[in-house]
Amino acid sequence: MAGYPPQRGDDGSLVIGWLGRIAITVALVGIMLFDGIAMIRGHVHAENTAQAAADAAVSQFTSTHDYEAALMAARQAAVDGDEIMPATGFSIAHGFVIVTLDGHVDTLILGHVPGLSGAASPTVTIREALPAS
Repeated sequence: MAGYPPQRGDDGSLVIGWLGRIAITVALVGIMLFDGIAMIRGHVHAENTAQAAADAAVSQFTSTHDYEAALMAARQAAVDGDEIMPATGFSIAHGFVIVTLDGHVDTLILGHVPGLSGAASPTVTIREALPAS
């Protein structure tokens, strides 16, 4: 083998470097997609729960005309970590039941970022008309 230059082995650093970058990018995109879907699902869930609480309160108030019973019915309908906001979360006025619900969304990262943490706690207000008596 005289006259040939010595051959060096390929250590694969170029391939491993790019593979690492691709894996990190895919992981970050996956986390952002997971958090985005969780936020959308959490907002829809909070709205559905608030609507169920308002419907329960309207039904209870229509049959009993008791504010406390309607409030208890609304609170019982709001489950799974969502709660009717204290003091301002429930009112009956001018022929409407108004329910304000404070929801909670479990996220991996977005709920822990100071500027975005409010998005992980959706606040939903539903205004449901009482039937005419």
